[in-house]
Amino acid sequence: MSSTEIVVGADGSPASQVALRWAVAHAARNQASVTAVEVGHHAQFAPGAQTAVQLYGMAPPLERVTHRTRLHDAVVAARGAMRDAPPITELHVDGQPGVELTRLAGTASMLVLGHVPRGRLAELILGSTATECLRHARCPVVLVPVDSRTS
Repeated sequence: MSSTEIVVGADGSPASQVALRWAVAHAARNQASVTAVEVGHHAQFAPGAQTAVQLYGMAPPLERVTHRTRLHDAVVAARGAMRDAPPITELHVDGQPGVELTRLAGTASMLVLGHVPRGRLAELILGSTATECLRHARCPVVLVPVDSRTS
């Protein structure tokens, strides 16, 4: 990742779609590139698939196709009808979202995440990718707020 690159978490949620649109527009204005990252975690897979992930270190082919399609669709939507869209790289990695996003944003100019405030107690109990990234990222982290009624 380069210092003119914006890394954005893109998990397919409405919050991540808002963040991706923001990152693409910001990159276009600032001649930066975007890396849209979807982080898969084996705990999201069905029990049989989880065994395949543990044994082979990768998601089953159908699950990977679904993730890649979802990520590509989100990138296409974020790019929209933009004439001068910045370069956008689609990247799917396996692991813990907070860990992988901060690792990939290590030399980026910023890390962008969609954020739906859920309250301190919920984040304390459930954890939060945003909280993890804020604690460990070496670049600025931009949290694009999303109205919780639309997410």
